[in-house]
Amino acid sequence: MPKKFFGLHSHTGASTYDGMGPAEDHFKFALSNGLDGMAITEHGHMNSFAQAYLFNQKWKKAGTQFKYIPGVEAYYHPSLEQWAQDRALYEEAKEDKKLQKKLKKREEGLKNISVKTDDDDDIVDIEMSNALTIENEDETRNIKAFNPLNRRHHLVVLPKTSGALKKIFHIVSRGYIEGFYRFPRIDLGMILKEAKDDIILSSACLGGPISYAVLQTLRTVNFDDLNPEILDDENIMRRVLNEIGNIADPLISAVGVKNFLLELQFHKIPAQDVVNRAIIEFAKRNGMTEQLIATCDSHYPRPDLWRHREMYKKLGFMNYSELGPESLPKSVEDVKALLYPKNAEQMWEGFKQRQDQHKFYREDGVEQLVCDAIERTHDIAHNVIEDIKFDQGYKYPKSVVPSDTTEFKYLCKLVKDGMIKKGLDKKPEYVERMKYELSIIKKLDNASYFVTLAGALRLARDVCLLGVARGSSGGSLVVYLLEITDIDPLKYNLSFERFLNPHRCLPGETLVRTPIGNKSISELNIGDEIIGGSGETRKILDKFETKTLQYVKFIVNGQTIVCSRKHRWPIIRNGKFELVEAEHLCKDDQIIAND
Repeated sequence: MPKKFFGLHSHTGASTYDGMGPAEDHFKFALSNGLDGMAITEHGHMNSFAQAYLFNQKWKKAGTQFKYIPGVEAYYHPSLEQWAQDRALYEEAKEDKKLQKKLKKREEGLKNISVKTDDDDDIVDIEMSNALTIENEDETRNIKAFNPLNRRHHLVVLPKTSGALKKIFHIVSRGYIEGFYRFPRIDLGMILKEAKDDIILSSACLGGPISYAVLQTLRTVNFDDLNPEILDDENIMRRVLNEIGNIADPLISAVGVKNFLLELQFHKIPAQDVVNRAIIEFAKRNGMTEQLIATCDSHYPRPDLWRHREMYKKLGFMNYSELGPESLPKSVEDVKALLYPKNAEQMWEGFKQRQDQHKFYREDGVEQLVCDAIERTHDIAHNVIEDIKFDQGYKYPKSVVPSDTTEFKYLCKLVKDGMIKKGLDKKPEYVERMKYELSIIKKLDNASYFVTLAGALRLARDVCLLGVARGSSGGSLVVYLLEITDIDPLKYNLSFERFLNPHRCLPGETLVRTPIGNKSISELNIGDEIIGGSGETRKILDKFETKTLQYVKFIVNGQTIVCSRKHRWPIIRNGKFELVEAEHLCKDDQIIAND
């Protein structure tokens, strides 16, 4: 029995109408189920990455050791150039009766292309009504209903290094830009360009390219009648293995044999057993048994959610004639696949159930191969894939700033041009305010933000209407001169410090003075001392955080005060009444106490 396992193929609720639950729920159950990590591989995109990564970082800071591997179950087409030609052909056929008949004849000959026509023999093209990537398992598995426009094979893509994560982001983006028709597609060319020695490919589920090779060879057999014993015929087995080789060889050449994994799954689906047998035999005959892995392809965070997921899939498409209770499995025994984050023992139990059903699983050496495939996932996750890190710093496009200058110098030029354009360059109060704001922007080193946003809004004005300002940005003269906003802050006596403050170490963070130097509020601990505006020392008695605000509780003049940095205090400043946020209080402000 295997003693360790790591899920390298799984989905959360970000895989729309297919997976369920946020990433943190999957992590929490996996940890409670004896796992020390998992990969998340959404269908066609990586939309759960930020949520999963930030939650995992939070866990690490709290001392919980749990490895998160970001990946994607991409939709793969061997050649997007060929796919584009097929798409153009089918678009042309909408208006060409002769071409329609030609395609229909081609469909009858190949048996794996479905051209939907109406009573007048016109092609009926069915598009999704939205741009969500929604996985349809029935469509993916049914080779006989495979329209070349819809052709896509599941392919799990994982990074071995942090650098490889950026490459996968790029591949996913290109899939949406260059290969989108109902689903985003990537192709071999994209993989060849990005993959060196740091990207892993796995053959995925029944929708994968290897499964496609097997099922296409056996397409004359009804899907529900497939049985692994069909491969007892050596001629059929040889044809199947040749087709697997034709599909696998280009992918192996792209990433290297050590980075191409052959994926086994154990569900109550006879077609899966057929594919498993073909994959195992292919691995044995080609010296690739060390590339075998097993996955559970999890889709929901707890075992008891199987019924919820079955209903969720049906509701997602709303194309089922019956949606009542009778359309659902009656009990968990009727479910074809239990898709929660399993541990090694549960993976082994799934295999043993299939072993009881089919004799090839009981052949010499197969049980050991499967045991190794389950444990190999853990070795890959911890010994092959490094701890993936992601740079969370601000990133702006380089092309916005001319190559012969710096971001700050270019910002100064744009601001100067704005002063002249608005006729403010001869007004000393505007010149002084401009210099002051630019000095703060330089100190905070965020000139790139202003330059980038100004460029983006110049483009936006050509296609839409823009508002006059948003939030505290209306208090910035620089922002006004860049025409990001349309409010003159000096005319309306608006404060720049509400927008940018040199005493903040990060956006939304406040610095406080302590006897040993400045600290941000988030760095303070119970027992630390801070120096108040009048010079008195205050001791931190308590500290707590919510998702949006940070609070500090302290004693001053014998009175306990709890205050968020955004709390607005009624004060007298220079003889005038004002409401001022706590982070902008000055030492000479007189706080008006309530009775």
